[in-house]
Amino acid sequence: MMTGKTGGVVAVLAGVLCLLAYTSPAAQAADKKLESSDVRFFLRNVPYARLVATVTVADASVIPNPRVRRSVRGKHAWLEDIAFGWGPVLYGTVRKTDLASLQLAATPPRAAAAPPPRFRKGDKLLLLRIGYPKWTFTTAVPWGKEVERAAAEALAPGWHVRGRFICPWCRGRKFPANVGTCAACGARTSSGMKTLCPRCARVRGRCPACARTVGPPTLGVELRLKTLSPKLHQVDPLAIAVAPGAAPELWVWVESKPGAVPEFLCRDSDLRTCDTLFFLVQRPGASRPDIAFFERRAGAARGEPTPLAGSQFRPLTLRPRSLFERHGVCTVRAVAGRLVSNPVTVTVKPLGAVAEPRPGPAPAGAQWKPDSPVVARRSPDGRVLWKMKLRFKVGQIREQGGLWIITSGDGRTEATVHAATGKIVRLEKRAP
Repeated sequence: MMTGKTGGVVAVLAGVLCLLAYTSPAAQAADKKLESSDVRFFLRNVPYARLVATVTVADASVIPNPRVRRSVRGKHAWLEDIAFGWGPVLYGTVRKTDLASLQLAATPPRAAAAPPPRFRKGDKLLLLRIGYPKWTFTTAVPWGKEVERAAAEALAPGWHVRGRFICPWCRGRKFPANVGTCAACGARTSSGMKTLCPRCARVRGRCPACARTVGPPTLGVELRLKTLSPKLHQVDPLAIAVAPGAAPELWVWVESKPGAVPEFLCRDSDLRTCDTLFFLVQRPGASRPDIAFFERRAGAARGEPTPLAGSQFRPLTLRPRSLFERHGVCTVRAVAGRLVSNPVTVTVKPLGAVAEPRPGPAPAGAQWKPDSPVVARRSPDGRVLWKMKLRFKVGQIREQGGLWIITSGDGRTEATVHAATGKIVRLEKRAP
C-alpha cells in the first residue's frame, strides 16, 4: 500500500502534470508541444508509473465535480472529470478502469463557464498509469514523438539504443532474419523478436528479444551506490578516482523492507551473480550513457535465477575497462528494472602505476600495523577516537592539512580521510 508521504508526492506531481496538460484556450496550440523534459521529470519523480498506450480521441466532454479542489504551485485548480470516447488504440491496451480514472485539472475558477475539453476529436494521447499495485489512476498528455521517447526512456533507463527498444543484455546479440506477427497489435515483428513488435514491447516494458520486463519497482526497496562499504563513514559527494584503463570497484547496496526483491534475479541469493543488474555510465562529451556490467562471481550455482531474498551489499568491479580510458569525470548509476541508484562520480586521471612512499613521520595518534587493513586514531590519553577497516592493507599514512593520506602496501590504492572524524573523502585506484 502506498504511504501517505509517497501518495502526497504523487498527488502534487500529478497535479503539475495535469496543469501542463490543460491550459487556457489561447495557449492550447503551444501546449501541444509539451516539453519532453517535463514528462521525464514527472516520471522520474513519481514512483510506480507505467506507459499504457497511445490512443486517439473520438469525443470528449466536461463533467463538473465541485467537491474536489486542489492547490498546485499556488493556483487553485478545480478537478473536472473528462468523459472520453476512444477512437482507434494505436498500440497498447486500454482498460475500463483507465477511462474511469482519467481526470484532468481545469485552471478557470468555478464561477466561470465550464472549460472546453483539453483534448478534441482526432487528437493523439499518451496514457500514463500512476500508482502500484492497488492505488492507481490514469493521466494523459498530448502525444508527440519526443514526448513518447522521453516517457519511455524515463520508465526504462538503459533500454534504448539508436531509437530501438531492447534490453542491455541483448544489445550485442545477432538475431535471425525471421519475421513474425505481434500478439498485441497484429503488426509484423522485426528480426529475432519473439511475440511483440518494438512499439508494443516498449509500452509493456518488455524486451522483444528475450522477454525481460521492466515493471513498476517493488514498494519499500532502495538501491544505493557507494565507493566503499556502507559500514564505513563517507562524505558526499560519493567519488572515486581511477587511472585510465583501471576498472572501478563500487559497492551496490540493496535495502529491502518487504524481503524478496523481484528486480534482482540472482543465484544463491548473491548480488554478484545477478542477471538483471547493470550500470549507466555517462562519459564526458557523450550524448547518452553507456552500459556497463560487472565481474560475476565464479562458481555460482546453475539453474534458473530467483529473486534476491532481502537486503544485501556487495562490491562489484565494473566492465568493460574501455569505458574508463578517457580522461574526465564520469557519472555512474546502478539500474535494476525501474530501480535507479544515486549517482557516483568516477574521475579518470593519470595517477601513475603505483604511489611511491614519501618520507616523513606518521600523524600523531595514528595506529595501524603493517599489512593490516585496520586503522585507528587515539587521543593523547589513549582513547580511541575512531576506527575503520579498509579493503586494502595499509602501507603508509601521512598527514596533509587536517587530512590523512592512507596508501596501500602495494601503492595501488590511496584513501583520503578526515583526521578528526575518520570519514573518507576520496578514494583513488591506480592501474596495476
